[in-house]
Amino acid sequence: MLELNTIYQILKESQFMICTDSRSISDGAVFFALKGEKFNGNQFADEVLERGASYAVIDESFSDLYSDKKLVCRDVLATLQDLARLHRMTMKQCFVIGITGSNGKTTCKELLFSVLKNKDTCICTKGNLNNHIGVPLTIFQIQEDTKMAIIEMGANHPGEIDFLCSIADPDWAWITSIGKAHLEGFGSIEGVLKTKLELFQFVKAKKGRCFYNLDNDYLVSVYNNNELNNVEYSISFFEKTFALQDLKTDPSIHFILDHQNSKIEIDSDLYGMHNLHNILGVTRIAREFDVDWQTIQTGIKNYIPKNQRSEIVHWKSNTVYLDAYNANPSSMSMAIESFSKVTHPHKWIILGEMAELGQYSISEHEQLVAKAVGLNPEVLLLIGKNFSEVKSKGPTKFGSMEECKVYLNALNPKDKMILIKGSRSNQLEKLIQD
Repeated sequence: MLELNTIYQILKESQFMICTDSRSISDGAVFFALKGEKFNGNQFADEVLERGASYAVIDESFSDLYSDKKLVCRDVLATLQDLARLHRMTMKQCFVIGITGSNGKTTCKELLFSVLKNKDTCICTKGNLNNHIGVPLTIFQIQEDTKMAIIEMGANHPGEIDFLCSIADPDWAWITSIGKAHLEGFGSIEGVLKTKLELFQFVKAKKGRCFYNLDNDYLVSVYNNNELNNVEYSISFFEKTFALQDLKTDPSIHFILDHQNSKIEIDSDLYGMHNLHNILGVTRIAREFDVDWQTIQTGIKNYIPKNQRSEIVHWKSNTVYLDAYNANPSSMSMAIESFSKVTHPHKWIILGEMAELGQYSISEHEQLVAKAVGLNPEVLLLIGKNFSEVKSKGPTKFGSMEECKVYLNALNPKDKMILIKGSRSNQLEKLIQD
């Protein structure tokens, strides 16, 4: 078994080129042979070395080939995580902001990165690689000249955020929201809150700053204004502190901050009240970093929603609000509420089922349908078996996205405003692909 420092030195020599997928190996990269329920990376060690990997970190051996390039450890995943901890300790010059929450993590991370990268050398989590593998891989992006890192942290069971903090060692913390997500793993909304607060608890122990969204009732319930390092933001906070004026959230977000006799216009390609909260959070954090208003304006304006997150897509002659990457009861409800404020004579709603709700699944799907029906859309389409047990007049139900697509094409919508919202497993973006 090799010492951790020995493997770290090898990573350093390879310029931290790390690969965990044997299908996308690069010349000179170090391959970590991770295991899953249906795969064992150790089986591909010979293959990746033959294709140009410099080394393979393994915990099982299937042959004696390339023995000089196989780095044997007790557990590959644990070694990857321990190496990330070591790298974070080595790169102490980098200031880390940890972000978690039930909704909006990825959008907030990308939006904050769009602002802060114009102030200093900054990196952030790629995509939504926010778990026990993704966080270590993000840490390895930190280089000697990196001044800031924005690390997204996801969780679906208690203790997971605390574990990720032990790797990322965040200096500041932002919880974007608390809502009904992964209830099957957390057991209750209280379990969600307790787990997300692990981020605040970690940062408070370091006397770092914790950013609270006081438009979220669950975060209000644990906010203590007397704690020196607690930093709040909310719509009312901005209205009182900066004189928020001329607010619009449809078709995209626009507002003016009247600050010290200067009028600062904020324009974004994001839509909806839920994204207004995200923008205000980013603005609050940026100001705590003394980022000037012009940089904030530019960073927010330059962020273009993508990957089925808060996208506005033009499909044929229709305008589609596409938010189909992730879904839980809270985000689905917010999407419908935001859509209710959109002014248009012909509004359609297409919803995909939610996952990981356990015993709450039926009741949460029922509440969601009731809310959508209450909006009285021209057309309401529901996709997935979890909607099949919901008894309601009005919606048309489908067992799969493919069935719904056939029906939607037959309807041939024209000049409609369409909300498409659901979990990634539904693949709802394919509804509007030719």
